[in-house]
Amino acid sequence: EELIRILFKTHSEYMVSFYDGIFNDLMTTAEDKHNDKTDIHFSICIIDNAIEFLPINMINEDKYVKMVNILMGYATNPSFTLKHGAMFGLGQVAAKGGIYFEKFRDEIITIVLDGIKPVETREFQKEYLAARDNAIGALGRIINFQANNVNLNTLIPIWLEVLPVTVDEEEGIIQHQLLCDMISHLWTQVLGENFEYVPRVLKIFAEIYNERVVNVETKKKIHELLTRFQNDENAKKIVEEVFNQLDTEHQNALRQALDGK
Repeated sequence: EELIRILFKTHSEYMVSFYDGIFNDLMTTAEDKHNDKTDIHFSICIIDNAIEFLPINMINEDKYVKMVNILMGYATNPSFTLKHGAMFGLGQVAAKGGIYFEKFRDEIITIVLDGIKPVETREFQKEYLAARDNAIGALGRIINFQANNVNLNTLIPIWLEVLPVTVDEEEGIIQHQLLCDMISHLWTQVLGENFEYVPRVLKIFAEIYNERVVNVETKKKIHELLTRFQNDENAKKIVEEVFNQLDTEHQNALRQALDGK
Protein backbone atom coordinates (compact mmCIF):
# COMPACT_ATOMS: atom_id res chain seq x y z
CA GLU A 1 0.00 0.00 0.00
CA GLU A 2 2.74 2.47 0.93
CA LEU A 3 4.65 1.86 -2.32
CA ILE A 4 1.54 2.46 -4.40
CA ARG A 5 0.80 5.64 -2.42
CA ILE A 6 4.32 6.90 -3.15
CA LEU A 7 3.86 6.20 -6.85
CA PHE A 8 0.55 8.07 -6.93
CA LYS A 9 2.17 10.97 -5.09
CA THR A 10 5.35 11.22 -7.16
CA HIS A 11 4.25 9.96 -10.60
CA SER A 12 0.59 10.96 -10.82
CA GLU A 13 0.77 11.57 -14.58
CA TYR A 14 1.79 7.94 -15.15
CA MET A 15 -0.66 6.56 -12.61
CA VAL A 16 -3.68 7.88 -14.53
CA SER A 17 -3.43 5.12 -17.15
CA PHE A 18 -2.62 2.57 -14.43
CA TYR A 19 -5.73 3.55 -12.53
CA ASP A 20 -7.89 3.42 -15.66
CA GLY A 21 -6.62 -0.10 -16.28
CA ILE A 22 -7.55 -1.43 -12.84
CA PHE A 23 -10.67 0.64 -12.21
CA ASN A 24 -13.22 -2.02 -13.14
CA ASP A 25 -11.45 -4.63 -11.00
CA LEU A 26 -11.38 -2.20 -8.07
CA MET A 27 -15.10 -1.56 -8.38
CA THR A 28 -15.87 -5.27 -8.65
CA THR A 29 -13.93 -5.94 -5.47
CA ALA A 30 -15.25 -2.97 -3.50
CA GLU A 31 -18.90 -3.23 -4.53
CA ASP A 32 -19.32 -6.77 -3.17
CA LYS A 33 -19.21 -6.46 0.62
CA HIS A 34 -18.88 -10.24 0.89
CA ASN A 35 -15.38 -10.13 -0.59
CA ASP A 36 -12.36 -10.55 1.65
CA LYS A 37 -11.95 -7.46 3.87
CA THR A 38 -8.24 -7.25 3.08
CA ASP A 39 -9.02 -7.01 -0.65
CA ILE A 40 -11.74 -4.42 -0.04
CA HIS A 41 -9.44 -2.39 2.20
CA PHE A 42 -6.75 -2.43 -0.49
CA SER A 43 -9.29 -1.24 -3.08
CA ILE A 44 -10.39 1.60 -0.79
CA CYS A 45 -6.76 2.67 -0.32
CA ILE A 46 -6.26 2.80 -4.10
CA ILE A 47 -9.41 4.92 -4.44
CA ASP A 48 -8.15 7.24 -1.68
CA ASN A 49 -4.85 7.70 -3.51
CA ALA A 50 -6.58 8.40 -6.80
CA ILE A 51 -8.74 11.12 -5.24
CA GLU A 52 -5.84 12.63 -3.32
CA PHE A 53 -3.20 12.68 -6.06
CA LEU A 54 -4.74 12.38 -9.54
CA PRO A 55 -5.87 15.61 -11.25
CA ILE A 56 -9.64 15.81 -10.96
CA ASN A 57 -9.99 16.54 -14.68
CA MET A 58 -8.29 13.22 -15.48
CA ILE A 59 -11.08 11.18 -13.85
CA ASN A 60 -14.39 11.18 -15.67
CA GLU A 61 -17.61 11.98 -13.84
CA ASP A 62 -19.02 8.45 -13.89
CA LYS A 63 -15.88 7.03 -12.27
CA TYR A 64 -15.67 9.79 -9.67
CA VAL A 65 -19.30 9.34 -8.66
CA LYS A 66 -18.75 5.59 -8.30
CA MET A 67 -15.69 6.19 -6.11
CA VAL A 68 -17.53 8.61 -3.83
CA ASN A 69 -20.43 6.17 -3.47
CA ILE A 70 -18.02 3.39 -2.53
CA LEU A 71 -16.43 5.58 0.13
CA MET A 72 -19.77 6.71 1.56
CA GLY A 73 -20.90 3.10 1.75
CA TYR A 74 -17.85 1.87 3.64
CA ALA A 75 -17.68 4.94 5.88
CA THR A 76 -20.78 3.51 7.58
CA ASN A 77 -19.55 -0.11 7.54
CA PRO A 78 -19.37 -1.99 10.86
CA SER A 79 -15.71 -2.80 10.14
CA PHE A 80 -13.59 -0.04 11.67
CA THR A 81 -10.70 -0.96 9.36
CA LEU A 82 -12.82 -0.35 6.25
CA LYS A 83 -14.39 2.74 7.84
CA HIS A 84 -10.89 4.10 8.56
CA GLY A 85 -9.91 4.08 4.88
CA ALA A 86 -13.27 5.34 3.66
CA MET A 87 -13.33 8.29 6.06
CA PHE A 88 -9.89 9.34 4.89
CA GLY A 89 -11.15 9.24 1.31
CA LEU A 90 -14.16 11.42 2.11
CA GLY A 91 -11.79 13.97 3.61
CA GLN A 92 -9.88 13.97 0.35
CA VAL A 93 -13.11 14.48 -1.58
CA ALA A 94 -13.63 17.62 0.52
CA ALA A 95 -10.07 18.75 -0.16
CA LYS A 96 -9.73 17.80 -3.82
CA GLY A 97 -13.16 16.81 -5.13
CA GLY A 98 -14.53 20.22 -6.11
CA ILE A 99 -17.96 19.82 -7.71
CA TYR A 100 -18.20 16.24 -6.51
CA PHE A 101 -18.11 17.31 -2.90
CA GLU A 102 -20.86 19.83 -3.62
CA LYS A 103 -22.90 17.09 -5.28
CA PHE A 104 -22.73 14.84 -2.21
CA ARG A 105 -22.18 17.52 0.45
CA ASP A 106 -25.12 16.82 2.72
CA GLU A 107 -24.64 13.05 2.61
CA ILE A 108 -20.90 13.30 3.30
CA ILE A 109 -21.37 15.70 6.23
CA THR A 110 -24.03 13.45 7.76
CA ILE A 111 -21.78 10.38 7.44
CA VAL A 112 -18.74 12.18 8.87
CA LEU A 113 -20.67 13.58 11.84
CA ASP A 114 -21.99 10.10 12.55
CA GLY A 115 -18.42 8.77 12.37
CA ILE A 116 -17.18 11.01 15.18
CA LYS A 117 -19.80 9.84 17.66
CA PRO A 118 -18.46 7.80 20.60
CA VAL A 119 -18.87 4.04 20.30
CA GLU A 120 -18.55 1.55 23.13
CA THR A 121 -16.09 -1.11 22.02
CA ARG A 122 -13.32 -2.92 23.82
CA GLU A 123 -12.35 -5.61 21.34
CA PHE A 124 -11.62 -3.16 18.51
CA GLN A 125 -10.81 -0.03 20.53
CA LYS A 126 -7.64 0.90 18.62
CA GLU A 127 -9.30 0.35 15.22
CA TYR A 128 -12.32 2.40 16.30
CA LEU A 129 -10.18 5.29 17.52
CA ALA A 130 -8.16 5.31 14.29
CA ALA A 131 -11.37 5.39 12.23
CA ARG A 132 -12.77 8.16 14.43
CA ASP A 133 -9.56 10.16 14.00
CA ASN A 134 -10.03 9.97 10.23
CA ALA A 135 -13.63 11.12 10.62
CA ILE A 136 -12.38 14.08 12.67
CA GLY A 137 -9.79 14.68 9.94
CA ALA A 138 -12.50 14.61 7.28
CA LEU A 139 -14.51 17.17 9.25
CA GLY A 140 -11.45 19.41 9.53
CA ARG A 141 -10.90 19.23 5.78
CA ILE A 142 -14.56 20.00 5.09
CA ILE A 143 -14.32 23.10 7.28
CA ASN A 144 -11.00 24.18 5.78
CA PHE A 145 -11.51 23.47 2.08
CA GLN A 146 -15.28 23.93 1.81
CA ALA A 147 -15.74 26.98 4.04
CA ASN A 148 -17.94 28.69 1.46
CA ASN A 149 -20.17 25.64 0.96
CA VAL A 150 -20.93 24.63 4.55
CA ASN A 151 -22.30 26.16 7.76
CA LEU A 152 -19.14 26.97 9.72
CA ASN A 153 -21.10 28.18 12.73
CA THR A 154 -22.47 24.66 13.13
CA LEU A 155 -19.43 22.59 12.17
CA ILE A 156 -16.57 24.44 13.89
CA PRO A 157 -17.87 23.93 17.47
CA ILE A 158 -18.39 20.22 16.75
CA TRP A 159 -14.85 19.93 15.39
CA LEU A 160 -13.35 21.72 18.40
CA GLU A 161 -15.23 19.44 20.76
CA VAL A 162 -13.76 16.25 19.24
CA LEU A 163 -10.19 17.51 18.89
CA PRO A 164 -7.39 16.69 19.55
CA VAL A 165 -6.48 13.79 17.27
CA THR A 166 -4.19 11.54 19.28
CA VAL A 167 -4.17 7.99 17.85
CA ASP A 168 -3.33 8.70 14.21
CA GLU A 169 -0.24 10.86 14.73
CA GLU A 170 0.12 11.85 11.08
CA GLU A 171 -3.50 13.00 10.94
CA GLY A 172 -3.06 14.74 14.28
CA ILE A 173 -0.20 16.85 12.96
CA ILE A 174 -2.32 17.89 9.97
CA GLN A 175 -5.45 18.69 11.99
CA HIS A 176 -3.68 20.67 14.68
CA GLN A 177 -1.88 22.74 12.09
CA LEU A 178 -5.23 23.34 10.36
CA LEU A 179 -6.66 24.47 13.68
CA CYS A 180 -3.93 27.08 14.16
CA ASP A 181 -4.25 28.30 10.58
CA MET A 182 -8.02 28.62 10.83
CA ILE A 183 -7.82 30.53 14.11
CA SER A 184 -5.42 32.96 12.42
CA HIS A 185 -7.60 33.43 9.33
CA LEU A 186 -11.08 33.00 10.82
CA TRP A 187 -10.47 34.51 14.25
CA THR A 188 -14.06 35.31 15.24
CA GLN A 189 -15.66 32.30 13.56
CA VAL A 190 -13.37 29.83 15.32
CA LEU A 191 -13.08 31.55 18.71
CA GLY A 192 -16.63 32.94 18.86
CA GLU A 193 -18.01 36.46 19.02
CA ASN A 194 -17.30 36.60 22.76
CA PHE A 195 -14.33 34.22 22.78
CA GLU A 196 -16.63 31.44 24.00
CA TYR A 197 -14.49 28.77 22.31
CA VAL A 198 -11.17 30.01 23.69
CA PRO A 199 -11.37 27.66 26.72
CA ARG A 200 -11.74 24.64 24.44
CA VAL A 201 -8.89 25.80 22.20
CA LEU A 202 -6.61 26.33 25.21
CA LYS A 203 -7.33 22.84 26.51
CA ILE A 204 -6.51 21.39 23.09
CA PHE A 205 -3.23 23.32 23.00
CA ALA A 206 -2.37 22.14 26.51
CA GLU A 207 -3.07 18.51 25.58
CA ILE A 208 -1.04 18.45 22.37
CA TYR A 209 1.88 20.82 22.95
CA ASN A 210 4.33 18.24 24.29
CA GLU A 211 2.99 15.32 22.26
CA ARG A 212 3.99 13.81 18.92
CA VAL A 213 0.84 15.11 17.25
CA VAL A 214 2.37 18.56 16.72
CA ASN A 215 5.45 19.53 14.77
CA VAL A 216 7.84 22.43 15.29
CA GLU A 217 5.92 24.69 12.92
CA THR A 218 2.64 24.12 14.76
CA LYS A 219 4.31 24.75 18.12
CA LYS A 220 5.46 28.10 16.80
CA LYS A 221 1.92 28.91 15.67
CA ILE A 222 0.50 27.95 19.08
CA HIS A 223 3.01 30.31 20.71
CA GLU A 224 2.00 33.12 18.36
CA LEU A 225 -1.70 32.57 19.02
CA LEU A 226 -1.24 32.51 22.78
CA THR A 227 0.73 35.74 22.56
CA ARG A 228 -2.12 37.23 20.56
CA PHE A 229 -4.58 36.10 23.24
CA GLN A 230 -2.43 37.79 25.88
CA ASN A 231 -2.54 41.04 23.95
CA ASP A 232 -6.35 41.06 23.90
CA GLU A 233 -7.83 42.10 27.26
CA ASN A 234 -10.99 40.00 26.92
CA ALA A 235 -9.15 36.90 25.73
CA LYS A 236 -6.46 37.35 28.37
CA LYS A 237 -9.01 37.14 31.18
CA ILE A 238 -10.36 33.88 29.77
CA VAL A 239 -6.83 32.48 29.43
CA GLU A 240 -6.15 33.20 33.10
CA GLU A 241 -9.41 31.56 34.19
CA VAL A 242 -8.82 28.42 32.11
CA PHE A 243 -5.18 28.20 33.18
CA ASN A 244 -6.17 28.02 36.83
CA GLN A 245 -8.54 25.13 36.09
CA LEU A 246 -5.88 22.98 34.40
CA ASP A 247 -3.82 20.30 36.12
CA THR A 248 -0.10 20.90 36.68
CA GLU A 249 1.01 19.00 33.58
CA HIS A 250 -1.18 21.03 31.27
CA GLN A 251 -0.35 24.30 33.02
CA ASN A 252 3.33 23.58 32.40
CA ALA A 253 2.58 22.83 28.74
CA LEU A 254 0.87 26.19 28.29
CA ARG A 255 3.73 27.96 30.08
CA GLN A 256 6.17 26.38 27.65
CA ALA A 257 3.97 27.39 24.74
CA LEU A 258 3.75 30.97 25.97
CA ASP A 259 7.53 31.06 26.36
CA GLY A 260 8.00 29.55 22.92
CA LYS A 261 9.99 26.61 24.26
